[in-house]
Amino acid sequence: MHIDLFYDFGIKCGMGHFKRSQTLAHQLIALYPCFNPHFHPLPCEIPKRSYDLVIIDSYQMPRSSYLFLEKNAKLLVCLDDFFRICYPKTSFILSPTFGKTKQKNHFFSGEGYVLLHPAFQTPIPKNTQQKNHLFISLGGSNQNLLIGKILQSLSHFPFVFHILSPTFQSNSSNVLTYSSLSSSEVCHLLDLCEFAICAGGSGVSEALSRRKKTIALCIAKNQIKQLRAYKKTKSLFVIFNPHQSLQTKLLHFFSQISKLSLPTFSYGAKLPFLFKQMIFKLLESKECKPFELLSYREKKQILSIRNQEEILQMCFNPKAIPLQTHLQFISNLTPHQFYFAFYENHKIIGGGSLELLSCKEAKLGIYRDKNAKHTGEKILSLLFQIAQKLQISNLTLEVLKRNQKAIFFYQKHHFQIIEEKEHYFIMQYHFKEF
Repeated sequence: MHIDLFYDFGIKCGMGHFKRSQTLAHQLIALYPCFNPHFHPLPCEIPKRSYDLVIIDSYQMPRSSYLFLEKNAKLLVCLDDFFRICYPKTSFILSPTFGKTKQKNHFFSGEGYVLLHPAFQTPIPKNTQQKNHLFISLGGSNQNLLIGKILQSLSHFPFVFHILSPTFQSNSSNVLTYSSLSSSEVCHLLDLCEFAICAGGSGVSEALSRRKKTIALCIAKNQIKQLRAYKKTKSLFVIFNPHQSLQTKLLHFFSQISKLSLPTFSYGAKLPFLFKQMIFKLLESKECKPFELLSYREKKQILSIRNQEEILQMCFNPKAIPLQTHLQFISNLTPHQFYFAFYENHKIIGGGSLELLSCKEAKLGIYRDKNAKHTGEKILSLLFQIAQKLQISNLTLEVLKRNQKAIFFYQKHHFQIIEEKEHYFIMQYHFKEF
C-alpha cells in the first residue's frame, strides 16, 4: 500500500509541516511496514490517479484539491491545528497538538495524538545535562531578528547558547549554531541542555518530552491553541507576543523558572490505535468487519459461533467463553491483532484472525458457523487477501492432531506441517509473490 504525503515546505512556512508528515509516516511504517511513502512538497501539481492513503499537512492547499484527493483515495487524512477550511466529511482530521478539541467522528486531538519522532521517546540518559546550557529553536523559518533579541536580552546570564536555525550565524564563543540536525541529534542536544526556548509546534513537544524547563514563543497563529493548553498545565512559560517587551518577559520567567515542575506527558499513546483504524478503512469490505467495529448484537453473534460445541471440541481451550470475557478481549485487542467477523448475505458465517508476529509473518486462526456450509474456503480466501495487502509473506497456525478435518483442509490449501508438538502441529503457508 502507498502513502502519498502532501505538505507545505519552504523558507516562508519552515520545515514544520514536512517534519510532522515525515514523523507520521515513520511511526505508521514502524507499526505496519506494508506502506510505501511518497513525499510531495507543496506547491506542486496533484497527479490525476487513484491513491491508497493520502496525508495532507498544508495551510495553502485549496479545498478543491482536498475534494479531488478524497474522491480518488481510499482514505484521506488531514493534519491541521486550527481548522482553516471545512474538510471533506469522510476524511480523518488529526490535530497532533496538546490542546484537545471536541469535534465529530473521525477527529483526533490531544496529548495522545501528539506526533514525536521515535528518538524523543527513548529513555533520557542520566548525568548528561550541563548547567546553564540553553537550547533555542524557533523553527525552520527565518527568525534571525527574534533570536538576536533573545541573545541580547540574556547577555548578562552565564549561558552557553545552542541555536538550531537554518540561517542564524554568530561569532560569539558562547553561541553555538546548528543549521541542520537529524531528530536523533536534536534529541541529544536537548539532553545536553538545562533549559529550552522554542517556538510553538513540534519543538515544544520535543523539549517537554526530554523534560526540559521551557519557555515557548508564539510566532504563528496556528500555535495559539496548543500554547494556551500548555499554559493551563503550568508546565512551561508562554510568551504570546514575543516582539513586545521580550527582554522584560524573559528576565521575569528566568527568575521564576526554577519553580517549574519537570513535565511528564504521555505523547502519542493513542496513535497506534488510530493507525489501526486507518488500516481498517483501507481494508474496508462488505464481506468482513473488524471485531472493534461490531455492534453489541454482532459481538454476541460471533461469540455464539465461537462457543458452538463442535468448535469447542477442537479448540486448545475447550471451555465456553463468557460474554464479559469476550467483550473485554475485544476492548484489549492490540494494533497487531486483527480479528474479523465474516459475512454472507448480511449474515455472520464465522470469524478469523491475523496476529502480526513480525513485519512479514502472522499467526492465522479461523472458525465458522457449523450451520454455514462450505464457508471455510471463503473465510480463508478473504484472510489471504488481507494478508497480501499487509505484505505478509508467511502465515502460521496451530492445529490439534486430533482435528484431522482441519489438517486436511489446510493441506488442501497448501499449508505444510513445519513442526510437530506433543498434541498439535504447527503449519505454515508461504506467499510466492504479492
